Amino acid sequence: ADCTRGNGRLDTEDLDGNGNLGLAERHLRYVVELGGSSPYLARSSAETGTSFRLYRVPLLGPSALHVGGVLTEADQRAVKHLRVSVAGWKSGSVTLARMRLIGSRWIKRSGEGVLRGMIGDTLAGGLGRVEVASVSQVSEGEAYQSPPRVLEQLSDPTLAFGGQGVEFNEKSLGLRFDDLGSGERAEVYQRFPQQPRDFLGYREARLWVVPRSGDWGSDRPRYFYFRVGSDPENFYLYRTRLRSPSSPGVVTSGDWIPEVVVDFDAWLDLRRLAEERLNLTQRSPWDPPLTMWSTDSTYAVVIRDRGRGPDLANVREISIGVWNDGAPFSGEVWVDELRLSRGVRTAGAAGHLDIDLTASDLADVRLTLRSRGAHFRQLEERPSYQTDQLLTVASLIRLDRFTPESWGLEIPLTVSHDRTALEPLFLPDSDVRAGRIPGLRSTGSAQTRVSLGFRKRTPSADPILRALLDGVDAQLGWYRAANGTITSDQRSSGVDARVGYSRTLDERDFGLVPSFLKSVLRAVLPGFLEEPVIGARLRWSPERFSLGTVWSRQDASITRFDRIIKLSEDAQALPTLLPRETMETAGALRLRPIPSLTADITVLTDRDLLDPEKAVTDPALSALLERERGGLLGTDLGWETHRDLRTRVIFGPQLVPWLRHDVTWSTRYLSDRNATFARSRTVGSDTVLDLPRTARGQRDARASISIDPGGLSEEISGGGDRDVVARLLSGIRPFTLVWQDGITSRFHQAEVDPGVAFQLGIEDDDSFRFVDGDTAVFVTDRTIWTVRSGLAAGPLVTDFGWARTRANTLDARSDRSVRIDVWPDVRFSLRDLAMPGGLRVSLGTGVQRTLRETSLGFGGQQVRTDEDLQLPADLTLTWAGDASLSYRGLFRAGEGKDPIGETQRERATHRVALSSSMVVPSWLPFVFDRPIRTAIVWGYIAERDCRQVSGRSSCVAFVDQLNRSLNLSVDTRIAGLDLGFNASFVNRQSFVGQRSGSTQLQLGLFGQFMFEAGQLPARTFP
Repeated sequence: ADCTRGNGRLDTEDLDGNGNLGLAERHLRYVVELGGSSPYLARSSAETGTSFRLYRVPLLGPSALHVGGVLTEADQRAVKHLRVSVAGWKSGSVTLARMRLIGSRWIKRSGEGVLRGMIGDTLAGGLGRVEVASVSQVSEGEAYQSPPRVLEQLSDPTLAFGGQGVEFNEKSLGLRFDDLGSGERAEVYQRFPQQPRDFLGYREARLWVVPRSGDWGSDRPRYFYFRVGSDPENFYLYRTRLRSPSSPGVVTSGDWIPEVVVDFDAWLDLRRLAEERLNLTQRSPWDPPLTMWSTDSTYAVVIRDRGRGPDLANVREISIGVWNDGAPFSGEVWVDELRLSRGVRTAGAAGHLDIDLTASDLADVRLTLRSRGAHFRQLEERPSYQTDQLLTVASLIRLDRFTPESWGLEIPLTVSHDRTALEPLFLPDSDVRAGRIPGLRSTGSAQTRVSLGFRKRTPSADPILRALLDGVDAQLGWYRAANGTITSDQRSSGVDARVGYSRTLDERDFGLVPSFLKSVLRAVLPGFLEEPVIGARLRWSPERFSLGTVWSRQDASITRFDRIIKLSEDAQALPTLLPRETMETAGALRLRPIPSLTADITVLTDRDLLDPEKAVTDPALSALLERERGGLLGTDLGWETHRDLRTRVIFGPQLVPWLRHDVTWSTRYLSDRNATFARSRTVGSDTVLDLPRTARGQRDARASISIDPGGLSEEISGGGDRDVVARLLSGIRPFTLVWQDGITSRFHQAEVDPGVAFQLGIEDDDSFRFVDGDTAVFVTDRTIWTVRSGLAAGPLVTDFGWARTRANTLDARSDRSVRIDVWPDVRFSLRDLAMPGGLRVSLGTGVQRTLRETSLGFGGQQVRTDEDLQLPADLTLTWAGDASLSYRGLFRAGEGKDPIGETQRERATHRVALSSSMVVPSWLPFVFDRPIRTAIVWGYIAERDCRQVSGRSSCVAFVDQLNRSLNLSVDTRIAGLDLGFNASFVNRQSFVGQRSGSTQLQLGLFGQFMFEAGQLPARTFP
């Protein structure tokens, strides 16, 4: 590889640019001989009239060599790189021009396109052959005429507003076939590999079809067909006979008539009938595909696999072809203007209703009803094709109202019920109409929950009760839920309990300095340290303590059905039990031994309490989980599945007011285990089952010091007249120095059990990378230095900063080292200058330079640098109270360098805003609640990025665009109604590629009523 030589060439061994040598690479190789005898020569120099020769290389031909493994059709649709190399006996140069991929997007089925029968992809194996090509007046001359009205519209209507001429050559798809035998078909298809297409929003497909040659006619058993589906054995089919051409070999506009129209409703009806038959009959994988025809044998549906059945909402491929049910024949068919028509415009509705009922301070009830229609959607959204209805009833009864007020208790009883009803218009992930299938299982869910809480809201007078009850928060709950789909029925019920205890403890401390040492320290220590040291006290009691646990048990089952309709044999279906029993415990402790030192530790752990024999079926795994279980004082507490341990220590003494400094140490440890990922490994002649762990450790340290020269000047002057030194110090803004250091490591599904030192982050860096003989999959070490300060002289303020970041990362892909330096970072500002006429001015500017260097690979095999320079500027003028005129600008320039070239960036941003309020004249007939506010905003953004390859002087732009905008807004409020007007003009222009651009003018009026909730009076009875 020559990536580091600076010669502008890509590293052929590192095309993905990650700095790692990749040896496992699969690719196709084509060896093309250059010369007059080359089999790939299409046009010689004499034929082109230039020194260039035209070569055509069949991508799917037998000359393609598979290197490193076979490239499937899916691989060939996701090619990432193209590499060209030249070899010869003597030195020289080769010029390549207009290298491009050509050919039709329509592919011949099974490579040859002539197949046996209407279903499947079995080649006919006869003499027939098929060709697919583009036909137009360029290729066919006067024998080709476009269908009626095809030339009246552009395929992309926005081209009409581009301000440039449009040159086009209207073309059709030509399907030529020879010797198509009886019972054979000639077929080409187009597949959508990235994402299926949605045809369900339309009611029909339209296309123009005309036979140019061949023995066609309404009495001939030969058909043109159009298919939509998932594969050759799961599709919708439309077929029709074609009329013979009026003139042999010549096609006129009238020959295209009538247009072929495919009605999707006919397909949907057949699909529903096919679904009903599939529900009533038991099919095996060896059964032939189910085929159903319409009464006139024009429409059909073919289903081999219900999971891949044709679906207009998820179309994966479309195909066209010719089916011959008679004697062998040859011919040619042209197809043009395939499009979807008659979009579905059925309106949808959605509603929301909330009702709140309050019975004094005893109970609250809320009723919520929401509904969303199957066709309801926002703009540019796809309908859900499912009617959703939700009913929620939630009530709260305060049982503590029946207890004496002096107890200070809160005993809330909550009862809630949620019910959802789902009425699909189509079956999930299909286009089968659900409403027309008799016996279809209903879908929806219901859940009921009852919970009772207890907490003490006022402090207790009795010390024993205060210690036991104050800070207790408990809750007991029960729930039952059901969820049904067309293929399953799930039911669950369970109980849960939560108990928490949290207290802020009284301070318990003692003095650190004995009495006999106080006089000695007063004589030795300076004045500003005398009281902090002599009066220091040590608190031995925690400041705050909390502990809580949540226990839950669930008994659930799910019953799955083979068919989507209710049958008598459903009673014989066996449910699958899904029991769960878990416990989540959280604890937190805060210590503050002295006012300037704080230490926090927080632990969160999840444990699985379920009996292993009920959780898993594998005896070996059950035994492993049994060994992992633990307990306390004879109580079985299950095995730990998750742990989150956090610590933080902050030390921030303040000896004098003008000096601030602090040190922070924080760590975090995460651990996750799951029985699903248990795996076995061989140890000698035995096999051991392990429960791997995903662990993450993080340690961060931060130290800062801040000196306030202004505060120091007050100490020097003693509150009196300031001398020269004090005046100079008062003009210096606080000087702040910050140091940060941290390391993070991660082990993924590894047989590790980090110790206490790793979890608390008190080990060295190597111990973060290696645990129990295993290596972390990700380790990053970072160090950051930051300096901030400035100068102030009246309204003039200058801020400056410096920052340096160093980070090293080790992972499975490569080693990376990042260096970031920010300098200079200076900001100048003048604040609130008073000018004549009541005008006030604020302005500012600055400069910031950021240099980033990234080294990839061991020893910095690849180095990439990026430099960014920013020059901000702003100006604000205010007058007449609230009238203001502001300008904000940013000039940005950057340059990036890598082993193969340089990237240059330029960006200029300008924004001008004018805003004001106008008092409404009293003679207007309306009552204005507030003044009329007006704002005008102008924006301008120019951006240009270019790439300069090493060894060349030109910089080729790949981003060069200009955005301009102007916005006007006026708003006010009249009698509680917000009214406003908005107008915006946006112009976008690109100067690369096709130089596309757009201009938009939007006008808008808006109004909004504001309602406030009220109370409904009720009659009271004695």
